[in-house]
Amino acid sequence: MSKNDLPDMSCIQLASVIMNNPCLKILDLSYNQLSGPYFNYMVEALSSPACRIKELHLGGNNLQLTYCIQLASGIKNNQFLRSLDLSYNHLSGPHLSDLMIALSSPDCKIEELHLESNGFSEEEKEEIRKLQGHKPKMRIIY
Repeated sequence: MSKNDLPDMSCIQLASVIMNNPCLKILDLSYNQLSGPYFNYMVEALSSPACRIKELHLGGNNLQLTYCIQLASGIKNNQFLRSLDLSYNHLSGPHLSDLMIALSSPDCKIEELHLESNGFSEEEKEEIRKLQGHKPKMRIIY
């Protein structure tokens, strides 16, 4: 579903697909238009015990730093997600720490994290390095 110009409103349907399809393991939604008020529906579905997605690609969706709070909730509550691609978004800013806290949680099972081209400051890169030190088995590309 990558590069299909899916609008934010499609997050409502995507949430239903995520929650009602336990066979869905890989979901590539990169380079769409998913940033907007309906994004939270999809994140709530990712938090659901019914979600079995192991690999999620959200790169290039123009996600802003405020989405870090929503993503943090989805990540912390998902026991199956192993690979997350958030590259080519705009996650730099004060809410990045919410995402880093969720990723450093013992409940977070992510093994591979892509954060390239998010415009991180040196301080934010240091925060990412701390995460890497806290979770040495997590492969982080930034």
